[in-house]
Amino acid sequence: MRRVKEVYAIPMWLNGRAYLKPGQNYRDVCDPVTGEILRKIPLFGAEDVDEALRSAGGGLPAWDALGESGRKCMLSSLGGALHDMRAHFSRLIAEETGKHEESASCDVLTVVSCLRESQMDAVAGVAVVSTRSREFQEVAAQVVAALAAGATLVICPSPESPSALLALAELSGRCGFPAGVINVIYPSDEALARLHGMPGITVLT
Repeated sequence: MRRVKEVYAIPMWLNGRAYLKPGQNYRDVCDPVTGEILRKIPLFGAEDVDEALRSAGGGLPAWDALGESGRKCMLSSLGGALHDMRAHFSRLIAEETGKHEESASCDVLTVVSCLRESQMDAVAGVAVVSTRSREFQEVAAQVVAALAAGATLVICPSPESPSALLALAELSGRCGFPAGVINVIYPSDEALARLHGMPGITVLT
């Protein structure tokens, strides 16, 4: 008898740790070439989104205290760690986007350069990165620029390709980023629409 491959849900990243809990619904993350279901993402509502925003707010004092030079040093350290793990990230990108691993590796190296030579965006406080782009390097560039400027983030990845951004958040924890600086959550459409209308929150799309 053939064994059916078990498909796992992936966690959120909140307050410096992976956090897996049941969502209101789930969405399949599929290989766009074969159609194989790779993993699932739990879709969360307003209460969990508020928790992610509180986590980002809690990370602001420590991130601000590092100053511009300290933040750039942390980002450069993350770039070095990403370079060392580029093969793992390339595989995640390739299986969720259908790219060849060589192309995905180029995307990872672009992000490594971005982290090592971080440029600041005009963002402060808590910001939400909400995009449907499946391109890791495009979303990561927004993330890096906001972090360099002193913002803390709630990242809402594309539901088609969430894993590389989640892995980047996990890697930031290993590199000593203060808890709450980077958060990753998968809002439902209703919760995402609510985020766009919240006062005092910068939404980067």
